[in-house]
Amino acid sequence: MLTNDNYKVAISQSPYQAIDNIHNEYLNLLLTIGVIGLISYLSLLLSSFKTLFTKNDRGEEGDFSERVFPFAAGLCLLCYVSQAVINIAVPMVLPVIFILSFMGLGEKVRAIGKVK
Repeated sequence: MLTNDNYKVAISQSPYQAIDNIHNEYLNLLLTIGVIGLISYLSLLLSSFKTLFTKNDRGEEGDFSERVFPFAAGLCLLCYVSQAVINIAVPMVLPVIFILSFMGLGEKVRAIGKVK
């Protein structure tokens, strides 16, 4: 987006007639929404990981879905975060990953609410 807006002449005169986009989602976020936006995004990811991968107060007791689904959603989010280092976000994948992770977070919060 930034390349097309600011360097359209350089792109058209390049020997290969194309300049590819940034292959790092975090660098792309830094350049498009700034430092505060990137820090907010990373803090959302880190707090999601902390919630999804911590054990509840009951340890290994509890319903199977209370343990497995949040962990699986955390693994999906971990795969997405690791591929974002070398690829940019895919518009079809990003909403699905966030829906799965928020479902895992909801299940985890529901399980924590049962404990208290």
